[in-house]
Amino acid sequence: MSYQARRRSDQNYHAETFAELYVQSGTIEIDIRNFKIVIDAEHLRARSQDTFEKELLASTVAYNLIVQFRRQAACLHHL
Repeated sequence: MSYQARRRSDQNYHAETFAELYVQSGTIEIDIRNFKIVIDAEHLRARSQDTFEKELLASTVAYNLIVQFRRQAACLHHL
């Protein structure tokens, strides 16, 4: 394979990789927004670092359970 052919294939690979990362970034932003809504991030009640960490951990577990239930329900109904 010539240098130019290899270089073109590398450029295509990078373009595809960046396209995939861009799509994933949108998904990540939506996940973060949904997480903030579910844990009600604007109204955290913790007054100390320790309490904050516990509240965040409990909220993360609750969020992950909700997401799993949604996925199971979607699979059950073939969505």
